[in-house]
Amino acid sequence: MAHNRIKWGELWRAHRVGLTAFILAALTFAIFAPAIPYDFVKLDDPFYVYKNPHVTSGLTWNNVAWAWVIVHEDWWLPLLWISYMVDSDLFGTTASGYRLTNILLHATNTLLLFWILYRLTGCHWRSAFVAALFAVHPLRVESVVWISARKDVLSGFFFLWALLTYTDYTADQRQRKMWSIFGLMLLGLLSKAIVIILPFALLLLDYWPLQRGGDPWGKGAWRRWRPLLLEKLPLFSLSAVFILINIHTHAQSISGEGLSLVHRIGLVFPNYWVYIDKLFRPINLSLIYTEHDHVYWPTAILAALSLLLITASFLWYRVKAPYLLVGWLWFLLGLFPVIRGIRLGMAAYADRFTYLPSIGIAIALAWTGARIAAKYRHGKAVLLALAIATLSLCTHLTKAHLPNWENSLVAFENILRHSPDNPAANNSFGYTLLEQGKPDKALRYLERAVAGNPRSPHFLSNLALCLILLDRSDEAIGKTTPALDGDLPGMEFLELVTGLAWMELNEPVKAVPHFQRAVQSPEHPPTWRIELARAYRDTGDMQSYSNELARVAGMGHPQLS
Repeated sequence: MAHNRIKWGELWRAHRVGLTAFILAALTFAIFAPAIPYDFVKLDDPFYVYKNPHVTSGLTWNNVAWAWVIVHEDWWLPLLWISYMVDSDLFGTTASGYRLTNILLHATNTLLLFWILYRLTGCHWRSAFVAALFAVHPLRVESVVWISARKDVLSGFFFLWALLTYTDYTADQRQRKMWSIFGLMLLGLLSKAIVIILPFALLLLDYWPLQRGGDPWGKGAWRRWRPLLLEKLPLFSLSAVFILINIHTHAQSISGEGLSLVHRIGLVFPNYWVYIDKLFRPINLSLIYTEHDHVYWPTAILAALSLLLITASFLWYRVKAPYLLVGWLWFLLGLFPVIRGIRLGMAAYADRFTYLPSIGIAIALAWTGARIAAKYRHGKAVLLALAIATLSLCTHLTKAHLPNWENSLVAFENILRHSPDNPAANNSFGYTLLEQGKPDKALRYLERAVAGNPRSPHFLSNLALCLILLDRSDEAIGKTTPALDGDLPGMEFLELVTGLAWMELNEPVKAVPHFQRAVQSPEHPPTWRIELARAYRDTGDMQSYSNELARVAGMGHPQLS
């Protein structure tokens, strides 16, 4: 037995890095694998994947060309679309294939993070803890399980690969490796703009653990740090280009918020504490949270001062514990592009935004814990117990949160528990009930959605469709007509539903102009033209009816019988 123990011990010492990597990968996959059979979530998933013909038809030249020109919800993410197309070719168009890819990417990112930290510091257990916490933290669920959140795990893959390449670059200073980092950063940016933080993260690593520039304050600091800044100039330039691209694609949504600069600044600091709270107390998690855009200035000022105090403390303590400053600044800088106030739009804050920033907090915790434990006789045993307890609790919370993503109804019920008046959640829940043939149950949720955002053509369309299914087409027309007289964007579906309402009232003459305007949408489905053809037929315009049928046949749809 002793002989066997010696052999196992030797095996572990010889292969502990590889065995740790295997355990991390197996742990990550085992925790998230139960989510593979889950269904799509009807919030973003329809357009991103299963109702998008460019995605479901797989990787073709036309689809790739489309990926490079489409800007969806203000985001330009060509590589994200291409990754979905590859999945469609490999696994078909069921949700399990797309979600499997997300899980595999997250498991790969976990291994990359462990290997990067081990290469940089030589600390095996601390690196393993950071990677494990990154893998199993409940805030990862949204990024991994939600198919539309592929952008987090995909951009994270290129971000971490770039960090790994940087460790090689710092060893031999070969310029081709810096250009490899540039290429990886570009691929990451084409997946999600959060990768603009990469050059800043590299500078933090230069300070610690690489210690390439020494203390950035004091005599000779600029002389030491100037070359480190200059070598990253191409990366900073790439960040600047993508900042400008995103300002351009987000121009309308940013200007439409109507918030002053001072008001936006007031939102930033309290929202950092929202994320800190979620990192250390990951309970009551939801896909959508209630937005609080009212600034209570005493709270905002207190939040700003406390963040400043923590930063100043870590600056003061930087010589003895540089990892505290690096981890903290990693968190602050990583969240900055998506923090409420800097970022405006659909979400006040979201679990998925912590995917890369949370690494900084984990690094600070792991290295600080090891430093404190080294001072006490049983410190290492206590630290090991705390680490196991933390990972066990996170694993339990993650596994408990996974079923909230099983299907659309479950996901939206969970959202409405936390944000009952959220218009988007009410609309999505109501529409899911509509698809299940339950318009009577859907009505109150769709009415709530319109009450919360009466200017949304999408919400109005779903409410009108529900009223049509309840044989209340006259009420549907009463809802849609005032909106059609306005200048709101995205009116095509509202025009279609209005036409359907007139058809239900046996008024095809009034339906025709609505259908005509609906099919002006450049990517309308063939079924819309079928409705127009039926309206022409019912008005007695058989020539136009035949013309529309010919167009439908040309779109690859079977003709009407």
